[in-house]
Amino acid sequence: MASKRNIEWLRDELPALVEKGVLNADAADRLREHYSEATASQESRNWIGIVFSILGALLVGAGIILLLAYNWTELPRPLRAVIAFLPLLAGQLGAGRTIWTWREELGPREGWGVFLALSVGACIALISQTYHLGGEFDTFLLVWMILCLPLAHLLRAVMPALLCLAGFAWWAILWKGDGGSGLWLWLLLAAVLAHSIDVLTADRAGQRASVLVFASCVVALLAVWLTLVESLRPGIWILTYAALLSLMYVGGGFLRDASPAAHGPLRVIGALGVIGLSAALTFSPVWKELGGWGDFHILKSGEAGWIGARVMPFGFVLGALIAWALALGGRRRDLCWLGAAPLVVLAGLSAQPAVASVLFNAYLFAVGLAGILIGVKERRLGRANSGMIVVLLIATTRFFDSDIGFIAKGTAFIVLGAAFLAANIVLTRRFRRAAP
Repeated sequence: MASKRNIEWLRDELPALVEKGVLNADAADRLREHYSEATASQESRNWIGIVFSILGALLVGAGIILLLAYNWTELPRPLRAVIAFLPLLAGQLGAGRTIWTWREELGPREGWGVFLALSVGACIALISQTYHLGGEFDTFLLVWMILCLPLAHLLRAVMPALLCLAGFAWWAILWKGDGGSGLWLWLLLAAVLAHSIDVLTADRAGQRASVLVFASCVVALLAVWLTLVESLRPGIWILTYAALLSLMYVGGGFLRDASPAAHGPLRVIGALGVIGLSAALTFSPVWKELGGWGDFHILKSGEAGWIGARVMPFGFVLGALIAWALALGGRRRDLCWLGAAPLVVLAGLSAQPAVASVLFNAYLFAVGLAGILIGVKERRLGRANSGMIVVLLIATTRFFDSDIGFIAKGTAFIVLGAAFLAANIVLTRRFRRAAP
């Protein structure tokens, strides 16, 4: 069967072949349909192979650990050192054979990548325990993840990269708790993003790339928190988060055709983040804790604090405003509403808490209404449903924010739920009638 890269190459060549008269439009459509089914079937088999390879690696590793743990303390130190390196050697041999023999097979690459990554950590821990080397857990975690990072590049595997992202995030939390700077997480994240770009280039629409982009976005949000939480007043880091989430959402929209694998995660995280943050800002007590523009200059001393607290928020806000302006100029109305979140936060920070609360209630209602109208106009039931969910979210938050009895709340929820179901049924029937 043709590889996925060859299939993507053929799809890119089809328009030129039709234009030159080598193929007619019907033949090109049949080729696209045929290879779409082949790609879906191949990707399904790949995921099955990946899952079984990872499970096999984990089970083998767990079995080796259990067997060695039974008589571990009775073994002499030199033998323990040799045993500690045996899984590492086996993992290197398996990974080497995968690189030379099964380079196009996802299952062996992911399986041996996980096994070798776990072997590296086990080897470091066993040698340290055998010879009583000591050390802190955060140091062990950082060294382990740095040694595992090349595996993702050499094997072109996603699971070692995900392991590194989780390990780097864990280390950054521990390091921040000991008084360190969260800026180091950005450097480590950049090292993983280099691999993410390689995966996206090789597989623009694959699920592996989508998972890696999703995890990278989550770690980026954590990095912002660790960098700014102790450096800025609350209102400014709220603005920074609104800008970053808006930038993710609008940027993901622009990548719909160029990189479908990045399009989905960026849109989902950006949309959920903006809506969740906006829902929290509909409560007036939240605004009373945020402060105003007069608090912007109140920063912790030190160069790291200056970089994280001034340059980073300015860059995110400027990038989000530029992306929003491009979406507005390009008539991408589906991106403009959630992309305007930083502007709404700016307006809220310059207003009284009660006014800011009303402003975000109106903003969320406008987002929900726009989603419904765009969904109806474009005959996209999912988009219309998402708009109705946002409207219901506003109603739900207002019920919890007011002194209304349980009977009234329960009745209102039943009415809103019935209206939601009825609207969904009506829209489904209308779309079916309008379908050719």
